[in-house]
Amino acid sequence: MTTAQKISAMQNLKRNGKLEPAELSDELNPQYLFSLTHSELLCAIVNGKIDAKELAWQQLRNRGLDASGKWVGFGEEKAERPW
Repeated sequence: MTTAQKISAMQNLKRNGKLEPAELSDELNPQYLFSLTHSELLCAIVNGKIDAKELAWQQLRNRGLDASGKWVGFGEEKAERPW
């Protein structure tokens, strides 16, 4: 899948709210999100000991992005937490 196709798939996801996994490359397919994650971490997420949503938010902020993937720059004041 080319970069343009990846961008198009993500735009469709944002617009439609859902894509069928078969339409996505492996790197964008949420079914593979935790495929390399250690079982202990998965258990901690399932049991509420790790907040995966918070970690995803922190990673977006580390990349200078807001919750929609838009570049806003670095620093907590640059983007509001979506929840």
